[in-house]
Amino acid sequence: MEVKKMLNQRTHKTHSIVADISRSILSVAPDLSKVHNLTNEDRLEVLAFLSIRPVHTVVMKSFIIDNGMESDLNRGKFHGYRNTNGE
Repeated sequence: MEVKKMLNQRTHKTHSIVADISRSILSVAPDLSKVHNLTNEDRLEVLAFLSIRPVHTVVMKSFIIDNGMESDLNRGKFHGYRNTNGE
């Protein structure tokens, strides 16, 4: 009987930890409804944004300069995420 009680307490504790983790993950999840495809109209804004960290973004920037924003040569599509100020 004691073993069953210990297992029940351990299971309850595990569920409680998982629930706490789930709540914290859900509270920091970004609003993905603000993600959108970037087009050639966004080109100048994107290049300005990527220029903030040139070492980290050199490949993406070179794809855009060489091929434009919308090209099969870019190995996919570019997506953007705007904050509450639309930036």
